[in-house]
Amino acid sequence: MNKQILPFGFLLFVCASIAAQDTLKTRASLAPLPFARIEVQYISDLLSGELLLGKEATKKNILNSIEKYDIIHIAAHTEINELNPLSSKFHLYNNPNLDEEDESLFLSRIYSLQLNAKMAVLSSCNTGTGKLQKGEGIISFARAFKFAGCPSVIMSLWAIDDISTATIMKDFYSELKENKPKDVALREAKLAYLKKSNSKTAAPVFWAGTVPIGNLDKLEFGSPLNGVLKLVYSFIFLLLLTSMMFYFIKRKKKII
Repeated sequence: MNKQILPFGFLLFVCASIAAQDTLKTRASLAPLPFARIEVQYISDLLSGELLLGKEATKKNILNSIEKYDIIHIAAHTEINELNPLSSKFHLYNNPNLDEEDESLFLSRIYSLQLNAKMAVLSSCNTGTGKLQKGEGIISFARAFKFAGCPSVIMSLWAIDDISTATIMKDFYSELKENKPKDVALREAKLAYLKKSNSKTAAPVFWAGTVPIGNLDKLEFGSPLNGVLKLVYSFIFLLLLTSMMFYFIKRKKKII
C-alpha cells in the first residue's frame, strides 16, 4: 500500500508482521497481532508513509526499501537467540511456502545495512535485550540498528503487550507531530495511557518496557503546504532571474 509522502518531510516505512499459525513447528506458536495492524495503519495515515502489511511485509520488500527511509517502524514477532545472538530474528509474513531463512529478517542482516533513518521504532518484544558479550555490550536489535547508522532507537526491554503498546505508539507519534523531543513524546504517550488504564493495566509491565536511546531531539516534520509554498517561491525566483537576464541582455544590445 503506497501513499503520498510529505514533501520535504520524513518518509515512513512500516512493517507489520501479522503472523498466523501454520504447521511449521518453529513458527506454530506465533499468534496474530491484531493491534499491531491497527497501530501501523494509524501511523501510516498520520505521517502519510509507505505501509507494508500482511503479504506485502516480505523480507525482499523490506530490504529493497529500508535504507531509503527517514523513519523505520517495525511491529513484528521477534525471536531472541541467547546462544547465538546474530541469529535472533524478526518473523515477517508467515508463509508456509517459505523456509525460515526467507521468512525472517535476521539480526546479522541488519548489521550489514546502511541506514539513512533518523529514528527506528522497534515496536516488538525484547528488541533491547540479548546476550551480554564482553567488550561489545548487549547484542540486540537496538544495537544493530545503531550500528547500521540510525542515531535514535525506540526499543523494548521485555515482551511487550500488543494492546497497550499499540495505544502508546499511536500517541507517541501524535506527540512527535507536536514538535516534542522523542523522550518527552514517549513520556506523554505513557501518561495518556495511564490515565485510561485500570488497576490491572496500569502495572508497569504494560507500559514501562518501551524506552528511547540515542539522539532524543525532536523531528522536523514537513507539511504539504510548506512543500507547495517552497515550489511556488522557487518558480517565482527563477522567473525573476530569467526576466533580469533578458533585461540586461536587451540593454547591452542597445548600448552597442
